[in-house]
Amino acid sequence: SALHSTLMEIAKEKEITVSSVEWSVGLGIDLEGLMGVKDAVIPPQSFEVTASVAMEDQDQKALDALGKQVEDRCDFYNLWKDAGLKMNITYTLKQ
Repeated sequence: SALHSTLMEIAKEKEITVSSVEWSVGLGIDLEGLMGVKDAVIPPQSFEVTASVAMEDQDQKALDALGKQVEDRCDFYNLWKDAGLKMNITYTLKQ
């Protein structure tokens, strides 16, 4: 995904070793839109993501800083956020 590629690119630039990332994604949608109800909102309304990241010699603070940079630089994330989609990404350090 674009988020994963951006995370790995920034980690490489910062010489941070990321051994794995597990992504969990939830998409908030209006069920009336799916059912064809007139005037219902069809596009997704929210995007919830959890990234469980295994990194060598890093703490949660370093991961949070990396995550902020991912959100600042990821075209996918910013395209959807600018379109009004509620985006929330949680980064957790995998032990």
